[in-house]
Amino acid sequence: MIRAFALIAAFLALAVIQASFFASLPSPICFFPLVLAAGIYLRQHAQERYGTFLIACFGLFLDAISVPSFPLETVSYGVAAAAASVTALNVFSNRSLYGLLACGAS
Repeated sequence: MIRAFALIAAFLALAVIQASFFASLPSPICFFPLVLAAGIYLRQHAQERYGTFLIACFGLFLDAISVPSFPLETVSYGVAAAAASVTALNVFSNRSLYGLLACGAS
């Protein structure tokens, strides 16, 4: 119960920081996907399943607060979560920095 609460609190903190603080920064920094990077790190390096859940829920979060970069962000973040999960499990090892970067690129 405490772990689930901590995960939800961490997700909300990362989502709010990305949607508000990072969006107000200058051009190269404002495009850094904080929630996506955290989810990929959790899934690929720490072997935690909820990393993909974080990525998919961020799409729901963006659709809920209506920050439309493009329509139906839930679908695109869900596809990104599935691609990161599949490549983390089947293609790359969890000890490689290249694997972490490649999962982020997929």
